[in-house]
Amino acid sequence: MRKNVFWGAGKVGCRMCKLWDSFGIRPDYIFDNNRELEGLYCNGIIISEKEKLRLLVNPRIFVTCGSAKEVHAQIEEEYGFVDVLETSNERDMISSLIFNRMITLKKFFLNKAQEKFNIYWDLEKGLVMGGVELWAMEMAENMNNKGYRCKYISTDFAEDTIKNEKINTIQIPYADLGYVEGLTICYNEIIQNSPCNVVCNFAGLNFLAACMAKSDLHDKVRIIAVIHGDSEDYYKRYKQLNDYVDFCLVVSSRIEQKMILRGMQKDKIKYLDWEINCEKELKRKWSKDGDKLQLGYAGRITVDDKRADLLLVLASILIDRNIDFQMNIAGMGKYSTILQSQIDKYGYQNYISLVGYVERKDIFDFWIKQDIMLSCSDIEGHSISQSEAMSAGAVPIITDVSGARDDVTEGYNGFIVGVGELEKMADKICFLYNNRKELEKMGIYAYESVYKKQEELKQMNFWETLLIKDT
Repeated sequence: MRKNVFWGAGKVGCRMCKLWDSFGIRPDYIFDNNRELEGLYCNGIIISEKEKLRLLVNPRIFVTCGSAKEVHAQIEEEYGFVDVLETSNERDMISSLIFNRMITLKKFFLNKAQEKFNIYWDLEKGLVMGGVELWAMEMAENMNNKGYRCKYISTDFAEDTIKNEKINTIQIPYADLGYVEGLTICYNEIIQNSPCNVVCNFAGLNFLAACMAKSDLHDKVRIIAVIHGDSEDYYKRYKQLNDYVDFCLVVSSRIEQKMILRGMQKDKIKYLDWEINCEKELKRKWSKDGDKLQLGYAGRITVDDKRADLLLVLASILIDRNIDFQMNIAGMGKYSTILQSQIDKYGYQNYISLVGYVERKDIFDFWIKQDIMLSCSDIEGHSISQSEAMSAGAVPIITDVSGARDDVTEGYNGFIVGVGELEKMADKICFLYNNRKELEKMGIYAYESVYKKQEELKQMNFWETLLIKDT
């Protein structure tokens, strides 16, 4: 089958991509003379290196830029392709599509009838580096690649810290215009683009707007509420608006039990497990006797919930016990600057290192270097970091929060201590420090328990069963 190629990823290219979307088709490749654009996205399609064009056999090339004639000549001279269509405006493009028998009215309406529905992803706290937000963004990109039309619903409550070029975002101006006006805008967005699915990650204003839309359109709006945190705010709101929720996704068995106790119907509740990178064969080494014990933390560096302040206290306890260790802290947050100043103040630079933000694609490489995964959290839903660490063979020593016991079997593949029990946490670290063979054995068990889950996990099939299928 001939591959369809766009040359030009600027304003014209983006316009043409959206035009193709309206006909239910997409280009296979996008190229551009601007090397700085390579690896970025145009309307959800990656901009490839120009050299890949040489590998294509008889591609159908559309020049989608302002300097169409010059680029046409360039492609013919440098690559030898003469079948090049200059399409600098919509009429030219539609004419080319009809000429190439790529669309007909019948096919157009057939695609419209069969295309997959909108999925709105609630990012009420903005495009920030939180665990919920990063998970939602990754899911949206995956679903977008599967043909679903995804869009983020953000707000103006906080400044975005992540640049988004792959998925369209609508920002609801609650702070600027007020709650009523903001709810109206969000409600209208959902109504005008129904039938649709709304994945609500927070029990906030976007969720309320989705409930308003569902009250008017019923089955044309499907609300999928994801309870990420063991929080009373979630429980109260979802209990109150239970009738509007089609599915309630829980990330831990503890949250599931609490939702059932509060009256959520069992048939609406689905357990959501994290899909993470887990190698078929674990290749790593753990520290040996005489080596520094490598302790790792990855997550938001905040005091609220995460209790990053306790990592310094834990380090102090370990130093007093003459443990030779290196604590590697990955992440960013409001407490980062204070934590670094405390490390400097107490002279802990040889024991604690702040490594900064680690992208999801690099997190496995971070954990493969750690012997132990630490978490001093007061509150969690089900830590993705916990699963990612175990998949790399790091032994979790964590507090007894929601989701802890879904992964960790005490004394087998990790240890669980009470919230705030730092002395007991230090006891477990000392045990593994003095028993390195046990450390390796538990690390292998940690990896195997996560690998077994991932092997059985079919995330896309799971989501397909939740989304609207017909109208």
